[in-house]
Amino acid sequence: MKLAEWARSFGVRPQTAYRWLREDRMPAPARRLSSGTIAVDPPEARLRGQSGARDRAMRAVTATTHEHGEAAE
Repeated sequence: MKLAEWARSFGVRPQTAYRWLREDRMPAPARRLSSGTIAVDPPEARLRGQSGARDRAMRAVTATTHEHGEAAE
C-alpha cells in the first residue's frame, strides 16, 4: 500500500509518515519503488486474519505520535 494510504489508515498525517521514513522510524517495513512511490507492507493482520500485527503497529504509531507531541488527524 502507498505510504499516504498507510498513514491515513493509522490516523496520522501523510507528512508525519514521510518524516518517519526519512528519519528511519517507520513502525512498518517500507521501501521506495523504482517509480518513486513509497510502498509500505500491509500489516500481517490483513494477510493472516490476525489482529496482533496491526495492534503492534498502531501502538508504535501512537507512542511515536505522543512522544513527539503531534496530533493525529
